[in-house]
Amino acid sequence: MIFRAEAWGDKVRLVTWVQERMTHPLAAGGGAMAPFEVIAVVKDAEIKGAFVYTNYTGTSVDMHAAGEAGWLTKQSLRGFFDFPFVQLKCRRVTAMVHRKNKRARDACERLGFRFEGVCRHWYLNGDGIIYGMTRGDCRWIEPAPVSRHKLNGREATTWAS
Repeated sequence: MIFRAEAWGDKVRLVTWVQERMTHPLAAGGGAMAPFEVIAVVKDAEIKGAFVYTNYTGTSVDMHAAGEAGWLTKQSLRGFFDFPFVQLKCRRVTAMVHRKNKRARDACERLGFRFEGVCRHWYLNGDGIIYGMTRGDCRWIEPAPVSRHKLNGREATTWAS
């Protein structure tokens, strides 16, 4: 079951769960950053994984994730990417990954994020790798309609690629 935390206590519990599983905490000292949103996969009342969304600007948001093996499904990924691109109407999402965290870098690339650059000394013990994904790049959601028009007397939609 995909669960979007609404209550502050649930949000703090979920972001703490994510931070405890990350090799590099979301905020200095491991504290929770505000404002943030959390969407989790919960099975039999146990957290299996979660995405944390921070630094929402109106056009973009940062995504952070942690989870147990096998927690990501096509259905859950649709929900995780629907939130920033459809509900928040972001044009892009960003992921920052420690340069030495090969598993997280590979996961970003498998999900469809593109390498954008290196932030030297981003972390206390190393560089950060920036990954980005635009709505048009995201294969987990329906493309945004560009226009609606008549074609041979029927309604037709042109989709963004």
